[in-house]
Amino acid sequence: MVSRNKMLNWGGGGNLGKNKNARQNAFTLVELLVVIAIIGMLVALLLPAVQAAREAARRMQCTNQTKQVVLAMHNYHDIHLRWPQQRGRIRQEITPISTNPNAGPHYGFGAMYQILPFIEQQSAYDGIRHGADPGGTVRTDPEPDARSIVFLRTWSVPAFVCPSDPNGRSPYVDTRAGNEDRGPMYRSSIRLSTADIVLNNVEHGNYSHFDRGQWLARAPFIEWAEHSMTSFRDGTSNTVVVSESAISASLTSDFTIKGGIANRSNIYAGVNDINAQRCMEVRDTVNKNLIAATYRNTDGNWRGQRIFDSRPGFTGFNTILPPNSPNCYRDNVNSWGIFSVSSYHTGGVSAGMGDGSVRFITETIHCGTLDAAYKPREYFGTTSPFGVWGALGSLNGSESATL
Repeated sequence: MVSRNKMLNWGGGGNLGKNKNARQNAFTLVELLVVIAIIGMLVALLLPAVQAAREAARRMQCTNQTKQVVLAMHNYHDIHLRWPQQRGRIRQEITPISTNPNAGPHYGFGAMYQILPFIEQQSAYDGIRHGADPGGTVRTDPEPDARSIVFLRTWSVPAFVCPSDPNGRSPYVDTRAGNEDRGPMYRSSIRLSTADIVLNNVEHGNYSHFDRGQWLARAPFIEWAEHSMTSFRDGTSNTVVVSESAISASLTSDFTIKGGIANRSNIYAGVNDINAQRCMEVRDTVNKNLIAATYRNTDGNWRGQRIFDSRPGFTGFNTILPPNSPNCYRDNVNSWGIFSVSSYHTGGVSAGMGDGSVRFITETIHCGTLDAAYKPREYFGTTSPFGVWGALGSLNGSESATL
């Protein structure tokens, strides 16, 4: 017979053992806090890596889209034996045709519109060309911002918008008086090169400060110029034709360096005085990402708006200031000025060359002596005064041997 003491010892010992094991398997508060701290450290270490990987993927996509735009221009050249033109010949393709080639808003249609059939957007091209909106109504106001807007309410070109740009993911709605019927405007991260030309980005008929022939031959997408492959005297691999540029977040209140446009009239102080450094001086002294209050513009921050318009304030850039520099206009926010390339990538932008390749242009690219006074008549047709970046923009600056 088992004694009563042994039974008590077995029962008591068993219970005591179980309680002891339970205490040994539990977490203390200190141990729990240590585990949480370790998890937090791992997240802190991994999150930047994940974000960097996502940005690398977005940058790769932007690079691919830039390349697709250049290849579309090459395909256009194969058919028409010329590059798509800013203004000029396009007026003959839009109906109704004006009897005065220099009048009427329809001559504003630029190269971005002309390449639509070569990026699988033939139906949109045909609709805008013939003036019929999706409901079949024929419009009589053939201009890029009003005529095409009926399509852009429900349609956009994915290849025109870089996924890194937060302002390109949705259309901008112009709520100003008189513009409500135009609906939302889809936007573009792609810009077209006007090379190192500051004055007369849009032709106004005044050539007192330069030779018109040299002006037309200087840039891939200066208005009224008609180029073929033979125009690239410096070589297609040495000439940038398109690049990224950040889209304005607001038409009237974007005061950021990337998306806004500063009012800086003295970038042109006379026929013989073009000073790019004056545009660099519009940065706010406290927040370098903003335009200083003195130079802020509320007339229209049009960077990336009206994607088919030929005016450089909408769809152009200069190879003068380095990437992520300010944009400045002289006397017309859409026309004369210095318009820079920019992006939300780290350290620079993707730029498409004339041969179809894409290069990453860094913020440290050599841009010459910016605070000197330059005379267009003296450097058009020869080496750009704006360093390597200016040389990459000009078609015939004879700089290819030194790049």
